[in-house]
Amino acid sequence: MTLFARSFLLIAALIVTAVLASFQIYRVYEREPRSRELAQQTVSTVNLTRAALVSADPFLRRDLLVELNETEGLRVFPATASEKLESLPEDALLERVEKRVRDTLGADTRFAYARDGEEGFLVSFFIDEDEYWVMLPRERFDPDFGLQWLGWGAALLVLALAGAWLIASNIARPLAALTR
Repeated sequence: MTLFARSFLLIAALIVTAVLASFQIYRVYEREPRSRELAQQTVSTVNLTRAALVSADPFLRRDLLVELNETEGLRVFPATASEKLESLPEDALLERVEKRVRDTLGADTRFAYARDGEEGFLVSFFIDEDEYWVMLPRERFDPDFGLQWLGWGAALLVLALAGAWLIASNIARPLAALTR
């Protein structure tokens, strides 16, 4: 293997490793502000839903629930003893959100990731003695790493490899001339 090839591979590996490490650092440090924002949105949603149900005319509550589902993607269910709940997966972001929401809404707040086979992020709340679930769409809690991220990653990789090629060629050319 030539000096140029070894230099290129070493520099390329170093640059790619640095980019991947930077991406991981971003993911870890982005978790705290994201959990704060998601918890605040969840608490606001639960409090507004509770207030809307309490103050709504009993005859119009069903229409209110339909409108919440259609416009906001929220579902509200009464809690029952026979419901089958799926607990939240072990995820650092969801654990932080759960802690923050529980700190604000109270220790008796329960969480689930599915109810009777219907998937979503569920948070319990009480109106008097009755317990309810509000289900938020899971998409709000999924990280948004779509095609745009892949495109930027691919562009960054191409630039990194081009930079590694330039650096390796600038190192290898004079050394090759010296050995000749």
